[in-house]
This record gives sequence, C-alpha cells and structure tokens, in this order.
Amino acid sequence: MGNFNDSFLAMNTIQYESDYTFQIQNTFMSMSKTYQKIARYIIENPESVAQYTISQLAAKIGTCASSITRFCQSLGYNGYPQFKFAAKLEKLYLIQNIKT
Repeated sequence: MGNFNDSFLAMNTIQYESDYTFQIQNTFMSMSKTYQKIARYIIENPESVAQYTISQLAAKIGTCASSITRFCQSLGYNGYPQFKFAAKLEKLYLIQNIKT
C-alpha cells in the first residue's frame, strides 16, 4: 500500500471529487479504528471498490463484510452496493475527463 497522506494529496489534486471521497476525508479523524482501516484501504486502492465484492474487499482489508456495510452507511449510503455504484461512477467520470 502507498502512503496514506500522499494518497489524500493526490485525490485533492483531481478537480472532481466523489461524494464518498469527500465524506471519507471530512470524517476520517472521527472514525473508529476499524473504519479508518477501511478508509485507508479505499483511498489507497480506489479501484478495489468497483472491482471486488464486499466479501472480497473485507478479506483484502482484513475485516468483516458487516463492518464494510456499516462503514458505507456511516457515509450516507444504503450499503455496499450503493457505495460501489458511486465508485464506478467516479471511475467512469475520471476516464471520460482524461480522454477529453
């Protein structure tokens, strides 16, 4: 995994910022250690959300699927499927902007 601070800096240099990235950045310091662990992995590996099922992501992070569900809900999503959809939209947006 890369440096967490470098990942945050890199995310801030992108003009478009997703709702979930914004939420993670604004609430990171008040998150539990488990949520911070999930947040770090997601920020350092943004493609992982769109790529993995909740079980696969939980295994990669070393946590349980229910913690990821609660993490997503803490950010205002109904659960992992809605969070994953937001990640896919962000990826699509970034790809389209790179091409233009």
